[in-house]
Order: sequence, then structure tokens, then C-alpha cells
Amino acid sequence: MTDLSRVPSGALGVIESGWGTGLLKSDDTWKLWWRAGAHESLASGPGANVGCASPGASVPSHPGAYREPTLSAQPGSLVQPGDNLTLQCHSEAGFDTFALMKDEGLTPPMHLDGQPSPNFSLGCVTPTHGGQYRCYGGHNLSSTWSVPSAPLDILITSLYRKPSLSAQPGPSVSWGENVTLQCRSEIWLDTFYLSKEGSPAPPQHIHLQDTTAPSQVNFNMSPVTSDQEGTYRCYASSSTSPYLLSHPSDPLELGTCCFLIFLSSFDQSLSHICRSLYFCSCVHLHFYFVIYLYFAFLISLHT
Repeated sequence: MTDLSRVPSGALGVIESGWGTGLLKSDDTWKLWWRAGAHESLASGPGANVGCASPGASVPSHPGAYREPTLSAQPGSLVQPGDNLTLQCHSEAGFDTFALMKDEGLTPPMHLDGQPSPNFSLGCVTPTHGGQYRCYGGHNLSSTWSVPSAPLDILITSLYRKPSLSAQPGPSVSWGENVTLQCRSEIWLDTFYLSKEGSPAPPQHIHLQDTTAPSQVNFNMSPVTSDQEGTYRCYASSSTSPYLLSHPSDPLELGTCCFLIFLSSFDQSLSHICRSLYFCSCVHLHFYFVIYLYFAFLISLHT
């Protein structure tokens, strides 16, 4: 049971539940939550009287009564010093007050300061902006907040020398083929990230146990489909500062190719030639098919 002598004078009451304990707010300043027992009770006034809530009583619900919002970043979760960063808290629950927390981990926040706008402008990015963020939604007429959004990692780039990114067996592959993107750093860094340009998904990441330089990781992307076509970059960081990343690698264009399937079935050497020339694009298949017929005709003259 909560020590009611510690309830601030003027508080509307206290709720205890499996989700935690909270002060019912009389204004927007009292929004405190922490872990507690599973008993529900209601205290009125300055904390002198305690009463059990009846089934019909209108008692504000505990945190988690509302569906969680989603948190996104503009221009993205990968930013460099000097960028202007805005975090947006989205919800379908019609919230009219929003709160943002950084690096809270799994511990429920002790205090939430709400604002009416779902957009949190963090201004000009510095390395201190790197970290993990969550947002909450609520209603002005209610005393509680939603469960937190899924965490969003904000990664600050351009702080170390750039790594290199390569593809094995090459940047142009046929559908269903195995391809590996290799990210290599000449200085010792033990965590690597792979991002795809234009993708809303967070970057893939791999942590190394080896502490020797140079360091390299393999991102396996198999079997390849057309959805994986695009421009990729990799980054490196140290696990001691996981939100501070290197400069991006040079971009790598990964292409899937219907045409290579035809060539592979006909002549493996032609497939390798086209692969080395980055001779691949399914959207221009009609053009490449004509060239395929030309190659087939030339080879038929020698058989």
C-alpha cells in the first residue's frame, strides 16, 4: 500500500495496480508512475482519507489503458551533426497530449511532461542526441498515459572514419541467389550497421566479439528478391558508444536480374560477363532479351 502521507496536498488521489502506482493529477504537472502492488485504492484530498473504489466509481485507469502510439523520426533515425531532427508520435487513439522520454530503459518514468503537439523538435543535432526514445499519448481530461511506443534508436553518424562495403559474389544477382554484403573497418570498431536508402525499417546491426583490427562483418541477404534491390550503406561504431557511428560507406547498388537467369541456363560464362559489367535490370528486360538473343545467335555459329 502506498504511504499516503507522501501524497502531495491537493492531489486528487492515488491508484495502485499491477501496472504501477500513480498520482491522480489536478493539473498537468502530476503524472508520476512507478512499480507497485496489485491492489487498487483511492485517496482523496490531502491524503488523510482512504476509500476503496466501488465497481461503479469513475476511477482513472492505470498506464497502459490506451493503445501504444508509434514513434518516427524526420529526416530519419540516422542523422549527422547539424541536421534538424524532429520526432513524431503517431496514434489512432485521438490523443491530445504527448510526452517523450529518452534512455529510460525498462524502468517506468517517474515524471512525464506533456505537450499538445505530437511533433518534438530536437533542433540541430549534436552527439548528445544519440540514444533510445519512446513516446506516450494521453488525454487532457484523463490522468493516465498510454503504454510507451516501441523504442526508436537515434544514431548519430559521421564521427569515425568510413568503412567499406562490398557484395559477394557481386552487386547484381539473379532472383533466389545468395548474396553477402561485407562491411569492413580499418580501425577497431565492434558494431556494424547496414541501412537501405529509402527504407522505413531500422538499420540491421551485428556486434563482433573479436577485438582486433581490421574488423569485418557479413550481412547475409539470401535468397535475394526484387524487394532487396536498392542502395545500401554501412556504418561502424563502438559498443561503448553504441549511438555514435562512423561516416557512411560509399553507396553500393544491389540489383536483381531476371536476365541473368536466362544467361545462367544457357552459358555460365556469359552470366559472369554481364555480372561484371553490372548488366542487369528487370525493368529493361525487353532490351536485354534482345541482346541475349544476339549472344545466343553468335554462340550458335560456333557450335
